[in-house]
Amino acid sequence: MYNFYMRKNFLIILLLLLVLILCWKVGIIIDSIFCLLLILTKIVKKEETNEVINEESNREINERASLVNTSMLYDEYVEKGKEAEIKIVNILKRIFKEENIIHDSYFRDDELVTTQIDVIAISKKGIYIIESKDYSGIIKGKIKEKYWVQLFRNKRYTKFLNPVKQNERHVNAIKNNLKSYNIDNKAFKSYIVFGNKCKLDIEVTEDVKIIKQEALFYTMLQEINNSKDYLTDDEVNLISKKFKGHSNISDTEKIKHIIRRKNNITYGKE
Repeated sequence: MYNFYMRKNFLIILLLLLVLILCWKVGIIIDSIFCLLLILTKIVKKEETNEVINEESNREINERASLVNTSMLYDEYVEKGKEAEIKIVNILKRIFKEENIIHDSYFRDDELVTTQIDVIAISKKGIYIIESKDYSGIIKGKIKEKYWVQLFRNKRYTKFLNPVKQNERHVNAIKNNLKSYNIDNKAFKSYIVFGNKCKLDIEVTEDVKIIKQEALFYTMLQEINNSKDYLTDDEVNLISKKFKGHSNISDTEKIKHIIRRKNNITYGKE
């Protein structure tokens, strides 16, 4: 009987030991799984961190590339248009005082969007708002059309925003800026001046002068001689000083404006 109980106790102890060993091994497995999960979590977090870093790096690279592209676009655009605008300014100096000629100014239009005006000339006879287009080829368009067309000999063409409507926005932006002066609407004169290398095949209107550079001096001089006074000398000086301040804006705003204008140009072939 004694031996029986001894064997029974031995078996129980053996079972307990087996259970303890099993639990110990299970514990090791659980700990191993837990450690593995921790390692995997760290790896995932590291990958996510790397992705964020890579994304930020890519974003930084894209921003730098964008800045370079827009800067190149700005330089290309400015160099192309500056020469024609300077020619216009030099012509106007024969008619207006130099201090009353404002080149490359920026105003907010009705939609609070910055709009660029190539040249403004101010005298007692009125405020002359000039949009310069140094284009070659054949220029075709009508007053009410949204786009005009520049045709080339190789049958390629470029669609660009109707300059009459474009300058109409400029005129309205200036009118809004001068509301406190109560100036007669007839004092605001719109001029679209194309380069001498193009041929104009466009609809004519009395409200807007659409001419080439070679005709600017005599056309404007004739209009001034046939016009009455709309402004006093003091008003001319005050407005000129006021508008001089509109030439000083950031390059960022200038680039944004250039991009908007580039987006209004379409290229094609017949």
